[in-house]
Amino acid sequence: MYVYLNVDRTETEHNVQVESNALISEIQARVQLLEQELERAHERDRENRRIIAALTQRIPEIEAPSEPTESSETATEQEAEPRPGGGQEGAQRPWWRRWFGG
Repeated sequence: MYVYLNVDRTETEHNVQVESNALISEIQARVQLLEQELERAHERDRENRRIIAALTQRIPEIEAPSEPTESSETATEQEAEPRPGGGQEGAQRPWWRRWFGG
């Protein structure tokens, strides 16, 4: 096996410089592309936050009772016991099931 060395250093240095410049240009282009993508992602995030804020203002507040009532204590005790069929009826269903029709 033989290895041939280039004895002309100026040609080798020139090739290395050209390759380095090409790599630097490619990296700069990629960084610019990634910066643009990041700015678009930030813009989407701002828009999503704006939409969420507008939607949450439209949801009415649900107040929790100030003191637990006897019926809620009874419902809690009944929920702890397993029921045949597993169904929940009337006021014993969670508020979110009554609200969303589940």
